[in-house]
Amino acid sequence: MMKAPYYPGEWRIEEMELFDKEMLDLDGEEACIVVHRNLQGRLQFDGVHGWIDCRVELVGEVERLEFTWEGTNGSHPSSGRGWGVVNDSVMAGRIYIHNGDDSSFRAVARTPRGGDTR
Repeated sequence: MMKAPYYPGEWRIEEMELFDKEMLDLDGEEACIVVHRNLQGRLQFDGVHGWIDCRVELVGEVERLEFTWEGTNGSHPSSGRGWGVVNDSVMAGRIYIHNGDDSSFRAVARTPRGGDTR
């Protein structure tokens, strides 16, 4: 397993291809991805709330955070996968909902790179 120095911390999702800003922060909760040092965490956006399990992988010559997630979409059980690449304090990637939509995202670090909530 590769080391993940850039990923732990809180990432504020600021843009998604399929959702406008108001939809991102549905239910009054800010859209975000939170990654802990143990590469577990959570995500939320547009009524989606899930727990994530991450791995750091090389795709070609690019290192990226790949994750699966499980949780709810509204009141319905849901799951999916995603990935993100970090450049400075920005993570950009794609989130997939199993048997549903997928969307690109752009998230900005809320905590210093490598900063962890646990």
